[in-house]
Amino acid sequence: MDMTLWTSAVAMLASTAPSAAGLSGEDWQSLDARAAVIAAAMGKQAAPVDRRIKLARCPETAVIEVVDAHALAARCLPLGWRLRIALTSPPSGDGPGSAQAAGPVVRRGDLLRLRVESDGFELVYRVVAAAPGRVGDIIPVRAEGNRTMLQAEVTGPGQAILRD
Repeated sequence: MDMTLWTSAVAMLASTAPSAAGLSGEDWQSLDARAAVIAAAMGKQAAPVDRRIKLARCPETAVIEVVDAHALAARCLPLGWRLRIALTSPPSGDGPGSAQAAGPVVRRGDLLRLRVESDGFELVYRVVAAAPGRVGDIIPVRAEGNRTMLQAEVTGPGQAILRD
């Protein structure tokens, strides 16, 4: 590598690194707060940025973009850094975890709407719950007037799905 090019690269990196003379690292609290707002709009929760990461403070506001349903990306356009922020389902609220904590959403004897999905079609019919269950629980169900039991996953109040 040409020595002039190498010196230029080192000088560029040094100019973007935080210095002890005043330029501090990126404001992670602000970045976390902004990511949390975007994640909440998606019905998700943003993981906090790892505080061990040392990046130069962006001279502009870092841009936060949605990568997919599982991640955001924070980017500093002037300095060229990019950081991935993981998204998770919220631990409480409208997610399945809240239904688990709230108790059974289906009680024994409740009429349920059972969905059966297969390639190219969907079948929905009424069944009776043979046991109580929370969202995500597998419970025995049977068609009205029939003794044959099926195992179905509770998907919400009065609803279940038959999985393969």
